Amino acid sequence: MSLNRFVAISVDPAVEVGAFHAVEMLRRSGWRSQLFTMTGEQQSSFENTLLHNPSIAAVLELSLSDLTAMQLGVRPKVVPERLTSAAMLGIPQVIVPGCLDHVIVSSNDPVPIDREQMALDQVTTLIRTSAEDCDALGKELAFKASASHGIVKIVFPRGGLSSWDVAEQPDYDSQMNQALLDSLLLWKSPAIELIESHRHINDSLFIQIVVDQLLKLLVVRR
Repeated sequence: MSLNRFVAISVDPAVEVGAFHAVEMLRRSGWRSQLFTMTGEQQSSFENTLLHNPSIAAVLELSLSDLTAMQLGVRPKVVPERLTSAAMLGIPQVIVPGCLDHVIVSSNDPVPIDREQMALDQVTTLIRTSAEDCDALGKELAFKASASHGIVKIVFPRGGLSSWDVAEQPDYDSQMNQALLDSLLLWKSPAIELIESHRHINDSLFIQIVVDQLLKLLVVRR
């Protein structure tokens, strides 16, 4: 491994526990990593970094929260379009559909009235994606992964897609997550390996599966 090369990781507060596990596991394997939070300007800077930084050896997608926001019409479309830069350049990717279960909106954002909602405080609300949203998001993810010029693996945490998506939290809905998984399986190319785990996205044992898959891709590209 070149000392200058690193793994780019997308992250969101709802999956940061898993992201920190990944950083440490990669470090122990001799790889540096850089976290990109999928909020605000970093949504677009992540894709721009992938396009213009040749030191990126691979991408670990742990948060696709911006795709959820676009699906629900909460925020304007990000340019360049998410999940296209690494695909175009052939950078190896391991994609976890993190945060496709919800979007958090502020009082200044448009709030979809036909989705399940939970007020988090006086200014923020959590919106749960519907079965239709999950189907559309799965199709978009499957198409973009299948169009990649590099190797892509998808790892699906059946135990939950974010810190809100656990049995003790009101956002948890296994049927909605199944709709997402079914859509991915239906629309992805046969060349895209999809690995299922019963664990939660922030579970260190799930992240170990993810990192193991990522390390295999790094060995292939070395």
